[in-house]
Amino acid sequence: MVEPATRSVTVKQIDPPSMVLFRGDLDSSVITKGLGAACGIPCPGKGQVSHSDDAAIAWMAPDECLIFIAPDRAASLCEAIDAQFAGRHTLCVDVSAMRAMFEISGTGIRDTLARGAPVDVSPASLPVGHVRRSRIGQVQAAFWLTDAHVARIICRRSEASYMLDWLTKITGRPGPDYFSSAS
Repeated sequence: MVEPATRSVTVKQIDPPSMVLFRGDLDSSVITKGLGAACGIPCPGKGQVSHSDDAAIAWMAPDECLIFIAPDRAASLCEAIDAQFAGRHTLCVDVSAMRAMFEISGTGIRDTLARGAPVDVSPASLPVGHVRRSRIGQVQAAFWLTDAHVARIICRRSEASYMLDWLTKITGRPGPDYFSSAS
């Protein structure tokens, strides 16, 4: 049996906002300014997440951002981005159905991430507002801290059950509705 990392972490699978994948040259100020304008928030710098009350943009790679937005806005955002960059080499697609999102909270979130991700998750390496692509357990994932005691994790929807099971076992804390009411 795996020894729990900490009992001061809560795990829950959350209903994610819509996720829109954008691909384009993020070294181009025309692209970053246009993407920020379409989303209503500045495009983040390398490895960062920018956010407002309504949306967030996570820098995922030199040519890739993941935009988090209300479900009723995903289609119109893709249309606006496509119109903004007509004639430019970009891609915008709603990938919401492909992803699952988790939230872990508590004082032991860095310890939990460190037990599953082969990357440095210290405050110096992963400050609040920075995103990291890696894996957790055996699952490809991206994660970031929204504050000192809350982290968000996204993975493929097909691997969500494994991720929830892994997070629950490593923390020793079930999330809401993880166990049946008969347990």
